[in-house]
Amino acid sequence: MRNSRLAAIGEAQEVPLLTDVEEAPPAPPKPRAESALTSLLITSLRALSQRTIVALSSLVDLALLASAFALWLMIVAEPTPLQLGCVGGYAVFVVVALWRGRDREMPPVSDRQRKYMAMDLARARRGQRTKTGMSESQLREFARKPSRSKRRSRRG
Repeated sequence: MRNSRLAAIGEAQEVPLLTDVEEAPPAPPKPRAESALTSLLITSLRALSQRTIVALSSLVDLALLASAFALWLMIVAEPTPLQLGCVGGYAVFVVVALWRGRDREMPPVSDRQRKYMAMDLARARRGQRTKTGMSESQLREFARKPSRSKRRSRRG
């Protein structure tokens, strides 16, 4: 029995020539690796763009303060009462604009986002690592419910 089996294996078989062999289609790329890299890239770009927006808003504040200071330096040599009044009015405008800008920052966009930030705040208070990477004070600001007057103004 063993001999017959060996004979069957050793029989002549037709070997295809290299020209007869069709090229196999290239293997499809791994979608998981690509999607993971793409999501990583999108996440990092989103974080970078958010930080850029925050930095740009801070630059606007800095430009307002610098313009008020530059105007003050221009008139410091020989100020007239009119110049002092105008620069003082501009300084009041800058202070009010910066103060109102702080008031307009209403972080939570939706109720779900506010609840998510509240859960992350609880993690931060327990000493665990937060999912957002934000500080406790930032999370507290995001998790806070808006006052009734702000809720009414957003609706209408």
